[in-house]
Amino acid sequence: MGESLFRRKCCREPVCKICCKADETIEHCLLLCDWAKKLWFGSSIGIMINERNICRFDNWLWMMLGEGRKGNDFQKALLASICWSIWKGRCNVIYQDMVLEPKKILRNATNLVNEFWVAKGWIKERVLPSFNREGSVWKTPNHGCTKVNIDGSFLSKTGKAGIGIIFRNNNGDLLKFVAEQAKSTSAFMSEALAPRKALDLIKLSGNGTYLIESDCEALVKTTTYVSFGFISRSCNKAADWLAVSGSKGVCLEGCSAQPPPSLAKLLLEDKVRCATTCNVGPCQIRTGIG
Repeated sequence: MGESLFRRKCCREPVCKICCKADETIEHCLLLCDWAKKLWFGSSIGIMINERNICRFDNWLWMMLGEGRKGNDFQKALLASICWSIWKGRCNVIYQDMVLEPKKILRNATNLVNEFWVAKGWIKERVLPSFNREGSVWKTPNHGCTKVNIDGSFLSKTGKAGIGIIFRNNNGDLLKFVAEQAKSTSAFMSEALAPRKALDLIKLSGNGTYLIESDCEALVKTTTYVSFGFISRSCNKAADWLAVSGSKGVCLEGCSAQPPPSLAKLLLEDKVRCATTCNVGPCQIRTGIG
């Protein structure tokens, strides 16, 4: 580590040789360096590194491994493999003058665990890293277009329903959001009420280019009169949160300056993951309704 070598007067400066922004400590190398943070967030584990919560690497690792408790062994092995692959990637860049390729590093880390698990017979199929997994991220619309994500929620036990609608621009910035209760007798009916409300809001918003997206495949297939796209549920968490809130009687309506903390967190995750995992393919089709 540059910081340790500097204290021993074995190098001229302790700064990280990749980002040149901070001292090269073990915490910085494996967790806090800009490309390492993006790699952790883009992995199938989906860890968002918060600098304020990291004091020592060993404490962070112990916390991530569940403080000794039993958990998902594959994810624990993948966590260790990512740590090793980040370190190896740094060494290749610094000492071998190789190009830094986060996607390749993540793929190699996942392959290491996959191959071992398959060889042991513990899993039968390979688990793809999130950077290569289609449908893992919400995507921003084209320039000048507004994306409208919608969702419907139906609580079969209570018969209550709600819809959620969220408008975002080509930068991923929030423009408008709505959550309201709806009268419905089925999950599909709840999903179908969402685009009707969205079209009413679009009409009030005036001229422009809009793309409506839903995670209900059956609804998308039956709609041909408007630009309508399908996305997986994992990409539609913000609209789903609004729809569930509406079904519980929590009616919300606001603009970019007013998102509730839980919604703001989902919006930030969408925006960061979209920027981190660019060039990801189109979303996968999810069967079923809801």
